[in-house]
Order: sequence, then structure tokens, then C-alpha cells
Amino acid sequence: MIASYKGMTAEQFLESVFARYRSAESYRDQARVRLSLRHNGRVVNELAPLSVWFDRNSLYVEAYDVRLRSHPSGRTAWIKDSTTRDFDSQVVRLPPLDGRPPIDQLLTDAVLNDRIAAGLAGPPPQLEWLFAETPMAGLFDGKQKIAFGRRREIEDRPCLAVHVVADQEHYRFWIDQTEGVIRRVDLPSILVPMQHQTISGDSVAESMLLTLELRQATFQSPNTQPSLAELPARPKFVDQFVPLPPAQPAANLGTTPGEFATRDQTGQIRLSNRGSDREVTVLVFALGNSSAVHASTLLTRWVGMMTSELRTRLRVALVSDEAGFRQVPRQNTIPIFIDQHAEVLTAMGAAEGDVIILNRNGTIQWVQSGLNSESLTQIGLIVGDVLDGIDVPTRARQQWRSDQLTYESILSAALARHVARQSQR
Repeated sequence: MIASYKGMTAEQFLESVFARYRSAESYRDQARVRLSLRHNGRVVNELAPLSVWFDRNSLYVEAYDVRLRSHPSGRTAWIKDSTTRDFDSQVVRLPPLDGRPPIDQLLTDAVLNDRIAAGLAGPPPQLEWLFAETPMAGLFDGKQKIAFGRRREIEDRPCLAVHVVADQEHYRFWIDQTEGVIRRVDLPSILVPMQHQTISGDSVAESMLLTLELRQATFQSPNTQPSLAELPARPKFVDQFVPLPPAQPAANLGTTPGEFATRDQTGQIRLSNRGSDREVTVLVFALGNSSAVHASTLLTRWVGMMTSELRTRLRVALVSDEAGFRQVPRQNTIPIFIDQHAEVLTAMGAAEGDVIILNRNGTIQWVQSGLNSESLTQIGLIVGDVLDGIDVPTRARQQWRSDQLTYESILSAALARHVARQSQR
């Protein structure tokens, strides 16, 4: 246990906690990050692993879909992601680090850094607490307000809160009064994840809370090694990850939808397998309450920023069900086609959340999964190309084949370099 906090200021107490981490020879947890959203009176939680296991010169990290192992035999990193076949089975394998791993040498791979940084709470802060020369130095530069908070039990352990207020950001560290480990951190929600943003950057949620839950945290030496997910079945060993090429174009790109015909909620606008009343049609498939509300908000503002000429050539519409239609705000100006029995969805070969662009003949020119303010920029560019008569599906497939060949060439060279380096050891 760290020295009693009585007689210390909150700042001194927090510094002593991080000093304990910096000198610890063992530490482990089953941490996870929790994003809690409240919308329409309902709370939705997103959880992701963010755990660290450390014992002298061995380290295991599970951060989102990244797995990292560092011990005397070497360093290994891989990615568990079924959508990319575990990042095409690439596995980074590097020589070992001597002694306590320096933090600036743990996460040097660009792909690894990007994937971890894109997680709900970014990199595991435990790594900084354990391995930085001066952990959390920015909290102790005199610009922050640090104060004791209330007490509460976490995992049946008595914990004391330490509040840190930096500008508009508010952190709350819950510290075990007996063992001196941090059991929970309430983080400031600085950036709303993109999937929860409207085109203006506003959250579609009424409130958002970001929490790091450091479950089973302890400095006690372990009796066994941790178990991480297995390496890919046929690992491709490299010195650094080779970025993957873009995903293959959707199977329905360039096809004509199956036959159907329907009208929007006003009965005035017709949609069929041959398109709509405009040269180009953008359809967003948003089934259910929250996705329909989110999509209608984005699309209404997007269309509102268009020129009058573009609006005469482009039809932007929402495909939803009855539940989604009832929740769409009254100020919505986007046509809504109610697809209660998924007839339009099936005819298009679409999935929930897809954005599909049709040309004047009803041919599918673009398929994109997900809608947010960033993806609208890409959609706008594609709309312009389709209006200009460009064969977007053919161009997309040619570009994909070129990207695939380039990737295979770069990966082949990376595999050869790794084999050559291994033979020199």
C-alpha cells in the first residue's frame, strides 16, 4: 500500500500513485473501456477490451482488436479482425527489448498506432503509468485543479476519488485505498465517435459517458501467464504491418436492381428499379428508430447546403420502416420510402446502413456502408462523377485490381526482408 494520503494534498497523493506504477515489477488487470449513450430515454453501452499484463520483462496487451506480446524471446503483434481476415494474417515479429520495456519502443508501428488511437479511449493509459519516464507529467504542471472527491466501493474495494480539471476537461481517478491501484477512470468525452455525430458534429445522443474500468487490477505477482487470442492459422511474419488495400467493391455494384416500385410518404415521388424522378438517386437504408433519426438529420442538412441546380438533378431519399418513419423529426424534408417488408432492400441487394447511388437508368453506381459527415464528402464526389457520365463501377473495379497488385508486391517484399533479417540473427 502507498503511504497514507492523510497529510498529503490531492496532487501529492496522485503523484505517489503514479510513482507506485512506475516502480512496480508486476501489474495486471482485465480492463475495458465503456461508452454509455443515452438517447430517447434508453442507455446503450459499447464495450472494448483495454487490458495490460506485466511481470518484470514480460508484457501482454489486449487493446481493442490489437494483441501485443513482449518478452525475452521477442516481440509479437497481431490484429484480431474477422472483417479483414485478421489483417490478412500479418504478424509483426521483432527482437526483444532489454529490461523494462520503454514506452516509446512499444508502439512504434504506424498501423498499430492508428488502430489503437481509433479506439474508444485511445491507447491504454496503463502503459504510460507503468513505463513513461514521468507518468502523466502534464497533470502536474500547475495548470490543473486537483482535488479529493468522495469515497465509494468498486469491486467491493474502498476507493477514493481524485478529480483533475484541465480547462474544460474533467477526469476522475478512483483509487483503491488499500492497494493503491487505480480501479476506474471517468474520462472526458472530448470527441464524440463519428458514428454518433450529425453533419454539424453534434451528438445524436442526449448524454455520453466514457469510463475506463480497470477490473481485477493488482500489483501482485502472477502465478500463470495470460492467455491471448491465438495467432492467425497461417501467419505472415513481417517487421512492420503493410497497410491493406481498400476492400473489394460490393457485389451489387454496376448491377440493375430486381423489379420493384413504391412511393414516398407523401405519395408524390416514385422510386423503382429504374431510379427516381431525377438523374441521380441517393438512397440511405436506415431501419429502426435511432438510425432513421440520425440519417434524416444528416441528409436534411446536406441537401440544404446544395445549390438549387444540383437539387433539380439529384434525389436524396431515406428507405426505412414504420418504426423509423415515426421517429423522424417533423422538420425533416427528405422523402422517406417505407420498406416494411424489405422489398426495396432485397431488390437492391443492400444491407442496413448502406448508401446506394443509382444513375438515370437505375444502375447501381456506388455502394457504401455507413453514413456520417465524413462519408458524405465522398458521396458528394461520386454524385458529381455520375452526373458527368463517368462509369464509376468500372473505374472502382480497375482501381481495386491495381491496389491489390500493389499491396501483394509490397507484402511479398516485406516477407522477404523479415526472412533475411531472421537468418542474420
